[in-house]
Parts: sequence; structure tokens; C-alpha cells
Amino acid sequence: MSIAIAARFARRELRGGLKGFTIFLSCLALGVAAIAAVGSVRTAIETGLSVEGAALLGGDAELDFTYRFANAQEKEWMQSRANAVSEIAEFRSMAVVDNGDQTERGLTQVKA
Repeated sequence: MSIAIAARFARRELRGGLKGFTIFLSCLALGVAAIAAVGSVRTAIETGLSVEGAALLGGDAELDFTYRFANAQEKEWMQSRANAVSEIAEFRSMAVVDNGDQTERGLTQVKA
């Protein structure tokens, strides 16, 4: 589309009055404000996580041992490099409830 055709379309739109143009400008301003608000919230969240991330997550590092606990040598290594060490045990299980004539089962996940 050439500039002449675009200018002709713009003139035809403005002949109808500025009411439609005002609505267009309002929508444009609202869209720009929404995009700016999302960017501002994103920046605030990123800043908050970088400053308070260790406190929110419970530490600066995580070591994950599958199906076992840390042995004495591994615990000693962690304690030599950290201010505080905490342990979490997590496992899946099945809960069974016997209601006399009916048994109900459900999968559970335990984190302690």
C-alpha cells in the first residue's frame, strides 16, 4: 500500500469526525500502559527474587540424592561450605482406608 492510499484512507476516516479517532487513541494509550505495567511488574519480580531468592527458596544451593540420604562425608562437605544445612525427605506412597465393605486407595506425596 502506498503512502497516497494510506493518506486517502486516513482523510476518509477523519471526515466522520474525531470521535472514532479519540477511541483509537484511547485504545492505543491503554495498550501502551498495559505493556508498560507488565514490564514494570516483571522487573519488580526479578529484582525481588534476586535480592530475596535465597530466603524464599531456603538456600543458595540444593543437593539432591535419589533414594538415599547423604552419607557422613557428603554431610561434612556441605557443612564446611555452608552457613546452615537442612535436610528434606520426600517420597510417594499410597494411602489405604478400609470402610468395612469398601477399601479406598489414593496416591500421596509426603515431604518432611
